[in-house]
Amino acid sequence: MRFDGKVGVVTGGASGIGEGIGLGPHAYTAAKHAVVGLTESAAVELMPSGVRVNAIAPGATVSGLTAGVVAGDPTALGQVEERLANRFGRPALPADVAAAAVFLASDEAWYVNGACLVIDAASEVPGAKARRYFETAITEAQEWTANPGRTSAGGSHE
Repeated sequence: MRFDGKVGVVTGGASGIGEGIGLGPHAYTAAKHAVVGLTESAAVELMPSGVRVNAIAPGATVSGLTAGVVAGDPTALGQVEERLANRFGRPALPADVAAAAVFLASDEAWYVNGACLVIDAASEVPGAKARRYFETAITEAQEWTANPGRTSAGGSHE
């Protein structure tokens, strides 16, 4: 859409799950993948009209959603802040996500179109995925060694 020579910018909210990073409930995962697909499709369709379309995929950010997942209580923002600060040196805040949106809407991002900007402190790069997999496998192996007659779910191996 062009209005008086101005260029339009649309920025949508995806998540790392929409970029194929991590796992989540099926409906949530499908919705986030849809945001990424719609972003790419709309970017191509609207480009001739001067409209840029991008998405943002934030990682763990201090929010009620993250607090609900991490602490089981959407109001436990302090716990989320502490956990993220321990992991990344400081917690990611909604203002950090807003800064990415401001950038994508700015003239400095004039050549960015059809992108999904992942902002997660590199917490989901392939090495992190592999490390998480091996940490889980090691933990399960240690539990099995300590209790060889039981599975992690409490049942028998036999």
